[in-house]
Amino acid sequence: MATWQLLRGADTLALSDRSPFDVVTVQGVGIPPVRRLTERGPFQDGDTDIGFRLDARTINMVLVSTSDGKAAADTARDSLWEWFKPANTPFVLRCTRDDGTDRQIDVYPMGVIDAAITEQDRQWGFQRYAAQLRAPLPVWYDPTPGSYSAIGGGSTGSYGFTIPMSIAWVMVSGSTIGTTITIPYQGTWSVFPTITLYGPLAGVTVTNETTGEVLDFPSLTLSAGEWIEIDLSYGAKTITDDTGANQIDKLSSDSDLATFHLAAHPDAPAGDNVIHFDVAASATNDTGIKIDYAQHYIAL
Repeated sequence: MATWQLLRGADTLALSDRSPFDVVTVQGVGIPPVRRLTERGPFQDGDTDIGFRLDARTINMVLVSTSDGKAAADTARDSLWEWFKPANTPFVLRCTRDDGTDRQIDVYPMGVIDAAITEQDRQWGFQRYAAQLRAPLPVWYDPTPGSYSAIGGGSTGSYGFTIPMSIAWVMVSGSTIGTTITIPYQGTWSVFPTITLYGPLAGVTVTNETTGEVLDFPSLTLSAGEWIEIDLSYGAKTITDDTGANQIDKLSSDSDLATFHLAAHPDAPAGDNVIHFDVAASATNDTGIKIDYAQHYIAL
């Protein structure tokens, strides 16, 4: 049986096993609302479909609490009000599925309605609630992030996968050294990763050969011990170095900063994203790339 939790920093509210709440029903955890994008010419019949976007997700939950008497029921009710009062900071709704895996989503509280109950119900500490949550980004994600790296001529990966060999730097041309790693992405929805480049290096290009997207840094130079971080997530799209300075001017104007992502199957067959990393010949065993991400899912 699936179990549910709300997480906010170090605080946790269990919504299973009568501690003191149980989820009776939950709606809105499947595929979120899809909005088709269209355009239409002045004399066109119908319209032209140009794509889609996922709209925000609304999750409705019916909860029950069974407490030891009226006083305990009041305490449980107060804890629920505290979690679901209006707030500008999201918390996490996490579900442990029947297969033992965890998926979670960032949500904002939209309120709770307590159903009418009898005095006898209160005496036994019983209460029913209808709670609503809103997820502006409507996809679920794995709470345990994954990471793939190619540093010093070897490649490793987490999420239970390890590239089983040390992949040496490959000479591509007279002035460029490169390597390729394959990320077996297992999510059902695409993800925008965070990429870290480690010096010494110069003239760097990162290519997802599966999607055709490129990040090109023709003028970037890093010494040994220096690094830059490329945060490709929504609301970020930033490039900063190890001092916190903005380095976005080092990215070529024709790079795919807005769209660079790891694709899910079937856009990436079997979820395999082939990432190619090219650097100048000055690369050493300290030169490398690390790609951090969490599996994303279109539905729970």
